[in-house]
Amino acid sequence: MSLTFRRCETDADAEALARVLSVVYRRGEPMPPEEVLEETESGYLAFDGSTVVAGFIDYPMRVTRDRAALPCAGVAAVGVLPEARHRHVGSAMMEWSLGQLRSEGRVLSSLYAFREPFYRKFGYEVVGFRRQITVPSNRLPDLKPELPVRSLDPADVETLDPVYRAFIATRTGANLREPWQWRNRMGEKPPMIYVAGDPIEAYAWVSMEGTFWDDVKVGELAWSTSRGYRTILATLVGLCINRGSLIFHEPSDGPFAMEFLDQGVKIELHRPFMTRVLDVPGALRALKPEGTGAFTLEIDDRLLPDQRGPWRVEFDSDVVSVEAASSATLAMNVGTLAQALMGEPDVRQLVSAGRIRASSEADLASMARFLPPRSCYLMDFF
Repeated sequence: MSLTFRRCETDADAEALARVLSVVYRRGEPMPPEEVLEETESGYLAFDGSTVVAGFIDYPMRVTRDRAALPCAGVAAVGVLPEARHRHVGSAMMEWSLGQLRSEGRVLSSLYAFREPFYRKFGYEVVGFRRQITVPSNRLPDLKPELPVRSLDPADVETLDPVYRAFIATRTGANLREPWQWRNRMGEKPPMIYVAGDPIEAYAWVSMEGTFWDDVKVGELAWSTSRGYRTILATLVGLCINRGSLIFHEPSDGPFAMEFLDQGVKIELHRPFMTRVLDVPGALRALKPEGTGAFTLEIDDRLLPDQRGPWRVEFDSDVVSVEAASSATLAMNVGTLAQALMGEPDVRQLVSAGRIRASSEADLASMARFLPPRSCYLMDFF
C-alpha cells in the first residue's frame, strides 16, 4: 500500500469525498458533493496509489480561552472505505492531519471520538464534562417565568449570538460562531426556538417530535442571567406537560444540580469531546492571561517532536513570550497540556492525578495562574 494525502481542491475531489462519506455514514445512499462541505469547511483525502480510500472534514472554529480566541480545527466525518480497513489507513491519515492542519494556521484540533483510546494515540485528550440531565416530568421544578417569553423563527437564529457569546464568555473550548455556523446548527429540520427577555437573556431550542409520554429533547440551552435561566427552564417545564422526561445539557458549572436536583433525576457525562495542541508556542502566545509569571515546561509529543521544548513561558498582562529553554521544571504529555489549556481538568487536578510532574512549586503556581480552572463546554456538533 502506497498512501498519500492531500486537501480537496477540485470538484472531482469533492465527489470522491462524498463517495467515501456516503459509504461510511449513509449506507451507500448518494450524497451530493455540494452537501459535503459547508461554507469555509475543508475536505481531505487519502489515496492508495490513485484510488481514494479515506477522507475527513475540517470544521473551522475559533475557540474560547478567557479573552482569547484560538484557531481550531474541528475534525469531522473521518471515514475509511471498508475495503481499505485493517491496513492502518485511518491511523496514517490522522498522523498526517496534525502537521497539515498546523500548516494551515490551526493551533488546536478538536473532535468527537467514536472511541477515545483510538484518538488518544494521536495526542488528543478529553476536555470538559458536558452533563446530560434527564428529569422525569413529575420531578421538574415548580417555576414561573420571570421574563416575557416568545418563539423565534429559525430564520432569525443569528439574533441569539449576543446571549450565546455572553454564555460562553466565562467558558473555554466554545466556538465563536460565524453566521453560516448558526444556520448549519439548525440542521435539516429546524427546531422550535424559545427566548426569554427583550433583549434576550436566555434561549432554548427543542424538538417536539413524538406524542404523549415521549421525552422532550433540548438541542441547545444558553443563558446570560439567572432569571433568564429560570425563565427558560420554566418554559421547558411547561412543554413537558403530558410528556415523559425533559432531556437537556449543561456545562459542569450549570445551575440545575446546584438548585433543582431531586430524586429520580439522572445526570451523566454526555458526548465528551477531545482536543489536541498542534502548535504549543502558538497556542500559548495566543492567550491573554491576567497577572504576571514565568515557568518552564517540556512536552512529550511523539508525533510532533518539534513541540517538545523545553519552553520558557513568561506572561505579563496580555503579553505572552514562549522561547526555547535549556531545561524544564514541569513535564507532561501533549494531551495533558490540552486539558490544562482548556482548564477542565485544571492544572492542580492534573498534578494530583500524576499527569503533570513538577519539580518547582513556584513554576507550578505560575502555570496555575496562567491557566486557571474553567468550565469547558463545546456546543457545536460536527
